Amino acid sequence: TMRILLALVPCALGEIALSNEWRRQHCVGDMRTRSLVVATATDSPNLLPILAVINSTLTHAVDGDVSHVVITRHVRRLHAAVAKFTPTAQVTICGGFSDLLTQRPPLDKLQRLADTQRVRRKELLSPFNFAAFYLPYVLREASRVLYLDTDAVVEADVTMLRSLDMGGAPAAAVEDCTQKVHKYVNYELLEEKDHHKLGGEKHWSRFGLSDAAYSNETCVFNRGVVLFDSARWRELRLTETIEDLVDAFVSTRAKLWRGGISQPPFLLTLAGRYLKLGVEWNVRGLGRLELGRAEWMLLAQGAQERYGTPGLDAHTAPAGPFRHTFNPYVSPFAAHAKILHFNGDVRARRPV
Repeated sequence: TMRILLALVPCALGEIALSNEWRRQHCVGDMRTRSLVVATATDSPNLLPILAVINSTLTHAVDGDVSHVVITRHVRRLHAAVAKFTPTAQVTICGGFSDLLTQRPPLDKLQRLADTQRVRRKELLSPFNFAAFYLPYVLREASRVLYLDTDAVVEADVTMLRSLDMGGAPAAAVEDCTQKVHKYVNYELLEEKDHHKLGGEKHWSRFGLSDAAYSNETCVFNRGVVLFDSARWRELRLTETIEDLVDAFVSTRAKLWRGGISQPPFLLTLAGRYLKLGVEWNVRGLGRLELGRAEWMLLAQGAQERYGTPGLDAHTAPAGPFRHTFNPYVSPFAAHAKILHFNGDVRARRPV
């Protein structure tokens, strides 16, 4: 209907607004919103990972003052599963999100790349890959939103993040210096699209990017665990920045960046702007078969400095023709994890 099509549009000030009518039509479950909301988004028919996120969060929440929001295509099935397996959970389940997001012009344009050879993994074009960037608008009543990928398992009380001093940062995440942002970005094209001369040597950034976005030393972060300060995110209009970058990506016929569709614009937008959480908040890579030498050395060094953990030599062995990879994948931070992130290829969860 016309009400749905106009639910997520720029208002007079350019800000994104989501109508309450949309929520009433597309969401089921407990509609109360706590000060901290744990949110997930997936278009997979496998419900077990979502239930694992909900259950592990509730198991460790001391005061229970946390609610969940799940964005999915399988609203009724998940609603029944939540009622059966986690009946005490405060969960809101919303559908229709992909249709809603494709009303945003940049995400609508992105779908045109599905008919080209520029993007090999067509599933990366799914609007669900961008859902996290709209959560501060969907959940306006929540002061903090903790976004978790559905391959995460919570091992600590996440309600402590309600009072975390974010120092004015719009988001918080775990830095990963095994990779740098410049690895993924075509900076020649980015500067062509982004920089405009003011006169002399002075430039301004069309996208509002910080100097860190152009630095060869800026590390990436994993977006599987991100804490949003909703009001600050909306104030800086960072979703619009991501949309502008996506629009530029489409106009360059997918040449502006590589290594994903939604991750690079998120990295560029937040470069130099996010609070760095301790590594225990996203112990990632679990379920991988091996790790590269540089990552192996960084993990071993970090564990030694932080926890006094011995090196990984006793647990891994060099592999491959040049002995530059190690297996199996071992994370020395797992025993201290607040959130375990099983984003490797080996996963034991079966569909329900």
